[in-house]
Amino acid sequence: MNDQERAKAILQGVGGKENVSSLTHCATRLRFSLKTGEKVQANEIQDIPGVIQFVESGGQHQVVIGSDVADVYDEVVKLLPDTEPTETPKKEKQKWYDEFFATISAIFTPYIGVLAAAGVLKGFLIPLSLYNILPVENTLYQILAVLSSGVFTLLPLFIAVTAAERFKTNRFIALALAAAMIYPLTDAAIPDSGLLFGLTIGFKGYGGAVVPTILAIWAQSYVERWVKKILPKVTHTVFVPFFTLILTGIAVFTVIGPLGNGVAALIGQGYFTMYDFSPVLAGALLAGLFQLLVMVGLHWGILPIALINIQNTGTDTILPIGSNGVYGQFGAVVGAWLFLRKGKDKEIAASSALSGFFGITEPAIYGINLKYKMPFIIGSVAAAVGGGISGFFQTKAYSFTPVANIFTASMYVGPGNNFAAQMLANGVSFVLALVGTALWMRNLLKKETVSADVPQTVVPTVSKSVITADASAVVSPLKGQLLPIAEINDPVFSSKSMGEGFAIHPSDGTVYAPVTGVVELIAQAKHAIGFTADDGKQILVHIGLNTVELEGKGFSWTIAQGDSVQAGQVIGQVDFSQLVDYDTTTAVILTNTFDYSEVTVDLTSPDQLIQVKKAGN
Repeated sequence: MNDQERAKAILQGVGGKENVSSLTHCATRLRFSLKTGEKVQANEIQDIPGVIQFVESGGQHQVVIGSDVADVYDEVVKLLPDTEPTETPKKEKQKWYDEFFATISAIFTPYIGVLAAAGVLKGFLIPLSLYNILPVENTLYQILAVLSSGVFTLLPLFIAVTAAERFKTNRFIALALAAAMIYPLTDAAIPDSGLLFGLTIGFKGYGGAVVPTILAIWAQSYVERWVKKILPKVTHTVFVPFFTLILTGIAVFTVIGPLGNGVAALIGQGYFTMYDFSPVLAGALLAGLFQLLVMVGLHWGILPIALINIQNTGTDTILPIGSNGVYGQFGAVVGAWLFLRKGKDKEIAASSALSGFFGITEPAIYGINLKYKMPFIIGSVAAAVGGGISGFFQTKAYSFTPVANIFTASMYVGPGNNFAAQMLANGVSFVLALVGTALWMRNLLKKETVSADVPQTVVPTVSKSVITADASAVVSPLKGQLLPIAEINDPVFSSKSMGEGFAIHPSDGTVYAPVTGVVELIAQAKHAIGFTADDGKQILVHIGLNTVELEGKGFSWTIAQGDSVQAGQVIGQVDFSQLVDYDTTTAVILTNTFDYSEVTVDLTSPDQLIQVKKAGN
């Protein structure tokens, strides 16, 4: 039976093309989402030559093919002209706050390194200018200032690209929309605000705006789809961008902007009313929420109030209270850094902590604290405690600076114990956040590790010393706990219908080549990779269960199909924080098991985990 005949038989077995809602494939199986399971003929599918197994899992009907799955998939797709072949089955809807955190993390992750680098540079410039080591008039200072500030001011452009990908909308329209939000900052002829339909329209409040930009691109995704539906296809090239840009842009400047300004004014008014009633309560609320206000961009509506206060009365209470938010997030990222395992996140935490030391918290928030959620919450709670202390002592700022760090603390120097009280508040915010996050992170890592009194085999540390050209070697592709393949929660693997092998509960995201040989396959979703060893063994590494749904998010490879590798060589990284909703148990399968007369899996032999014999050997 050839692939075309096999595809027809499979399609008939799942109830015909009319019963197919969507179809995807991973490294080994076709994944059908069907309108009804009543039409499925499981036994007939199981008997089709070339079908290894048929299973129903997670609301999907899965036909296990093996390494030829892509060829069969192509033939099935030809028979489904009305089906979107790349559609991913819908996952269970997340809670709104989980979706919010996941969206923020996904949008910032691709360029968080650049953001952290700019934050560190920006931080170094503060003491250099403050103590006149490198005056602001100096050309070198100005060059460095431009390099450090550009990414923050033009952040909407970065957000536009990744938000467009997240919301599945046109990235170039998104860039045009973000550019329109920033452009007024470059043209002195454009006023700060104007009136339209009785609404105050702000033009120059979107530099570095995060949430307004995300909301703008989110709105664009709906407008673009609607415009595409009502316009003839022949007009799409020009008029879809035309109407999408106009409609979404007007919504941004007339709804999102004024709404933000109104909320900021209400927050400012509410703060002063509450401060008169209870400085402790006002301080706790403002400090606890301040970094959230920074994310939304509402702090730009509050900071001018602080400046006006200092100009009119010589003092302000907003700045000292708000500074606790900075120290809270700074402490949280330091606490996370202490217990994060070596890898990309630990590097990001280190650079973000350095940036946070200088009062630049965006890298910490978007790179680590929001990504893991709890550090951001702990940092905010710690800031609320510090804010309550600032409120209790009614600390004040006597000069204005929008950045809070140890070098700008002189703005709190004033009568009585004002400076000491504010340092106490900032210190409490930092220490509570650091300790709280460190304890949480340590507990998180403990949960990921099986208790020591449970019998287990731990994968030896893979380092340069275990890189080997031995053609027979089979090593673990990940560090972690080794398990018999029968214990994996996937009947396709646990039944050994795909072949003998073993499973891993990973403890680290670095991926190593399991054999010396050639990379034969990298799945389109990047979650699985196949190898042919020099001695003929065919090994499939399948990272996590149902991770094909991630469409490549969290996986990065440093090798390509056709590359030669040595057992133990680093070949990529998995960001397991992107896989938190999935079982990360990884299967390592000898897919040509039946070519051998004897296959032995020995979990106590770190460089010979799978041993084979052919007849006559």
